[in-house]
Amino acid sequence: RASAVAGGLRDRGVGPDDIVAVTIPRGADMVVAVVAVLVAGAAYLPVDSTQPPDRVAAVLADAAPALVLTPGELRALETAAVSVAPMADPDPASAAYVIYTSGST
Repeated sequence: RASAVAGGLRDRGVGPDDIVAVTIPRGADMVVAVVAVLVAGAAYLPVDSTQPPDRVAAVLADAAPALVLTPGELRALETAAVSVAPMADPDPASAAYVIYTSGST
């Protein structure tokens, strides 16, 4: 599944140095999404859609993701992928993920 979604991400131009926001609740689909983003060579940004809308909007505006991966988008990419993506050659200088915290310690 992750390879098909990664192929769909690449078909949409997602690749190294891109950020993909993942708004999928914890579970198997989230794992598929995160692995797919990494296979495509991009960095994933976990976004908790249960957070206040202003917080989610601020995170998305600041991160400027190439794509926001929702449960519906995951299914669409999985079923419409033209290609199955082999894993991108990882670049140690590239980000794997982006995390926004509340700012408290």
